[in-house]
Amino acid sequence: MIYIGDNRLFSGKNAVEEILIKALDGLKKSNFINKMNSDQRTIDNSISDLACLELFHLFSKTDYNFGAYFSLCEWMALNNYYFDSEKNGGEKFKFKEKYIEQEDNRREIYISFKKLIECNPQVKNLFFEEQMIFPQDDKDVYVELVAFNEFFKNSFEVFLQDTIEIRSLVKYTSHRDKFRKKIIDAWNIKYCPYCNMLPLVDYDNNKKSTAELDHFLSQADFPLFGLSYGNFIVACSICNQKFKSAKYSRILNVRQHGFDSDVLFTHANISYNSYYKPEINEVEIKIENNCSDPEKCEQIENSITNFQLKACYEENSEAKKAVCNIYRHINTMYDSFYLGKTGEYSNLEMADIYKLLIDFIIENQFLLDRNYPPSSDIINIHFGKLNNDTLTDILKGSVSSLS
Repeated sequence: MIYIGDNRLFSGKNAVEEILIKALDGLKKSNFINKMNSDQRTIDNSISDLACLELFHLFSKTDYNFGAYFSLCEWMALNNYYFDSEKNGGEKFKFKEKYIEQEDNRREIYISFKKLIECNPQVKNLFFEEQMIFPQDDKDVYVELVAFNEFFKNSFEVFLQDTIEIRSLVKYTSHRDKFRKKIIDAWNIKYCPYCNMLPLVDYDNNKKSTAELDHFLSQADFPLFGLSYGNFIVACSICNQKFKSAKYSRILNVRQHGFDSDVLFTHANISYNSYYKPEINEVEIKIENNCSDPEKCEQIENSITNFQLKACYEENSEAKKAVCNIYRHINTMYDSFYLGKTGEYSNLEMADIYKLLIDFIIENQFLLDRNYPPSSDIINIHFGKLNNDTLTDILKGSVSSLS
């Protein structure tokens, strides 16, 4: 998980801002947008911000109430309550049956819904009938399956109409050809930010690309953000279609941050032959989540699970080869470094020696075959984060051995 970078986000926004605002123009006269704006004079601004703002900025705008919409949609996604369009033209919300077969599951869903409404009065005010009340005895809702389904059907009647209207006006497939390639070109990233493993390349005379435009918040669960620039992430087809298309969970948003220093790729038990023989790559790789913030820690764990990153790194022969390659490449550089610098070590602190090593790597980075140019953006380096952590660990170990 690699952070996209402010410059790329800014460039992409400039490239598609007008297109997305125009694509959302139909919302201006919708009942939904009119009730979402506390002041009718902010409607134009709300459409513009919906098209262009980063999601966390958009949700903080109290004039628009998009944060309340997100909270309700997220509850529905986490509890498997989804929009269903039937063949006969009927549209409704319904739970996936396997999640509500047991009374305990129904009770948990009902209690969490009740808590959502009590803790978020704006959600109730915007999306539910004013007279909606919970029964005196909660068991009247969740003990019987029929009563449970009927309660949620009646409760969500207003929001169902909102959702039908949104889906009729926010149509990604009708507009994507106008902006998809513009975002991909503006970001100009060489590897998927989710896995940092699979390349993103153009082909067929630049008419096609292995890059796809992922909706960080899926169109199925959060249809209002289907044309929001802040919801787009350029990614590979494997991460977008196979890994991320599963059940919604809270993951890292690489438009805000990546693994950074909270997650480290560590390695151990590299074999002697792996230092010198390119055909042998025997090493153990581990992903360590060292995040101390509970919310972000959960996002990291979900990201590792959803994108199968343990398999992509810990069990991947190419990842092991990348680690061993760094050892092999750096071995070709050490002799010249030590021979040239050993005499200077006696009067230097460990931090100074570490800086000398880093400077030497930068000056001789061509010897690393560009596996790890420290001054570059790791999103454009194959296994960039893995290479970064591996080389840093090697250099720190080198400094320790000199003390």
